[in-house]
Amino acid sequence: MENQITSMSKAACLSLRNIGSVRKYLTRDAAETLTHAFVTSRIDGNNALINGLPDKQLNRLQRLQNMAARIITYTKKSDHITPVLADLHWLPVKQRVSFKVCLILFKCMHGQAPLYLSDLVDAFTPDKAGLRSPDSGRLLELRTRTFWGDRSYEVGAPKLWNTLPVALRTCDNIATFKSGLKTHLYNEAFKE
Repeated sequence: MENQITSMSKAACLSLRNIGSVRKYLTRDAAETLTHAFVTSRIDGNNALINGLPDKQLNRLQRLQNMAARIITYTKKSDHITPVLADLHWLPVKQRVSFKVCLILFKCMHGQAPLYLSDLVDAFTPDKAGLRSPDSGRLLELRTRTFWGDRSYEVGAPKLWNTLPVALRTCDNIATFKSGLKTHLYNEAFKE
């Protein structure tokens, strides 16, 4: 994925440079719209593929997001970026990836995703009747012995899903799920 991230970074940097050169003529909303169209969409486009990447690779994408936030808000490079991201209500890259993967899983579990994705995940069913939480919305976690196997969708996605609170895993409404998931990931990123 290093080559993919490198090419994505080059294209996003070019877009950021172009947006930065005309930023003084744009309103904040217009700058944010351009940034979402040309930069954020590149970062979010491959979220399912970059799930589980090492922090070294994700940090490269995080730097792009930080640059975009600085251009939009006229923040100096020496200023701390966390309050800026929180003010824009942008999730950091790692949480953005988690958001997208969990949203795809929600759609898989509710019959709104393609069958080839839905077939990759199975609900967890306890062996013994009478366990305290058989209806907790957990997924069956597969195990592999390789780093690449742990990053696969059918292994990594259920692990991520099972870390969510029970209220989110058992939610039936997609709008409620998206809102609750973003709030959960936002708190995880900024309230620690």
